[in-house]
Amino acid sequence: MIGRYRTWRRFSCLLCCSVGQSSGNYLAFGYVFVKLLYILNAIGQFFLLNIFLGGHFHLYGLEILRKWFRSETIEAIEHFPRITMCRFNLRTLGDNIQSYAVQCLLPINIYNEKVD
Repeated sequence: MIGRYRTWRRFSCLLCCSVGQSSGNYLAFGYVFVKLLYILNAIGQFFLLNIFLGGHFHLYGLEILRKWFRSETIEAIEHFPRITMCRFNLRTLGDNIQSYAVQCLLPINIYNEKVD
């Protein structure tokens, strides 16, 4: 029993001395820990975005880079349409709701196509 206590005491003393407030290393370890959390957050957001967009975008960036290095043409239209149909409701006086379906231009996808 005493041997376990001494071992734990040495381990806790070593941990406190290397990461304790008196040595100042706790700021460095805290900084690195927060940066690792940022990286995990970014990776998690990529996976969630892939799920929300339908599940076939997880290698899209690598596919674009591969085509760019091989000087192949990059077809961005299949993933990012430039023109789509937008549906919206317009309320007028007297609680009259009119629904419209119009053709919408998505300019950000035009920029994506030019960058690719």
